[in-house]
Amino acid sequence: MLQRSPTVSAHLIYTFLQMAQAHGVAIAPMMRRVGIDQAMLLQAGARFPVLQAWAMWDELARVTQDLQIGLKLGRYALLNSLGVVGYMMMNAPTLGDALTILTQYERLLADVERFVVRQDATVVQLAIASSEMGWHPAERYVVDYVMSALKCIFDRLVGRETQLIQRMGFHYAAPSDDPGLTVHRETFGDVAFQFGGEETYCVIDRRMLTLPVIGANPHFFNLFEQQGQVLLTQSVGNLVSDRVRQILAISLYGHLPTIQEVATCLMMSSRSLQHHLQREGTTFTQLLDDVRQVMSAKLLTQDDLTKSEVAYLLGFSGLSAFSRALKRWQVDRDRAGLTPLGEPVNSAPGLGWE
Repeated sequence: MLQRSPTVSAHLIYTFLQMAQAHGVAIAPMMRRVGIDQAMLLQAGARFPVLQAWAMWDELARVTQDLQIGLKLGRYALLNSLGVVGYMMMNAPTLGDALTILTQYERLLADVERFVVRQDATVVQLAIASSEMGWHPAERYVVDYVMSALKCIFDRLVGRETQLIQRMGFHYAAPSDDPGLTVHRETFGDVAFQFGGEETYCVIDRRMLTLPVIGANPHFFNLFEQQGQVLLTQSVGNLVSDRVRQILAISLYGHLPTIQEVATCLMMSSRSLQHHLQREGTTFTQLLDDVRQVMSAKLLTQDDLTKSEVAYLLGFSGLSAFSRALKRWQVDRDRAGLTPLGEPVNSAPGLGWE
């Protein structure tokens, strides 16, 4: 069976490029040089190979002649660039809950899970570990951006600048172009820095993680969490069918994706997609039916959605077609001894940072 190489969310790459453009970088020629198709950036659920994302960062540093570009762009990070993960963080009860969401749903942003959380009674360490491929040179810019973005985002979540980070370590050597660490200190404040370690990490004051997120809405949190759980369920695995499930789960809300649309997101023809799915023992129609069933089980538990509205969100032609599908799915669930569709599932957003 065909397996895919690690990928990163196209929306993340799109956000990086938008920020670069806002700071005077001509992104069109840069995109051509690294082979990024602008139309693909706007496709729901599209992803790019990690190697292509690294090439983008290398090119961005070359064009700007700035090795600190990741730190500088991270200061302007927006939560909406993280998609449903960002919206969950925005509505999480506390800063600690937002951090937990980021690490639990990391796979929706990039296939290679890198975050490691270690904690004791007073501090929490959030580390970015090397992948099985080791540290690529371009990952200096990636980890700089991630750490800078986290500082920026967490300050915005609590509505003020915080002394969240106590000390930091980076896997790369101390920057020779900035021996005084001016950019690092402008970004993170007057904290202790270490360089040349095995990981990149920040050490966080545990007490800060109990701060409430300003403007958090429990209702919105539950809505986005349900969507996040569906996407996470569909994201596990390395097969083409796994990617199809994820794209369908992202695209289905009020729209019925075609096989051509999904194939375009995967950068292949619809015939090629059908061939790969056949080799994996499934079809596009079967995957669409599976994803609709999973999503219906989540949506039907929401008190503010009627069955007709759920039918629309899942792309059915009408309520009668949805009702027939529900009966068919329920027969399958009864045979498997599963919970009836629409039965409420408890969800507790509090994640224990007290």
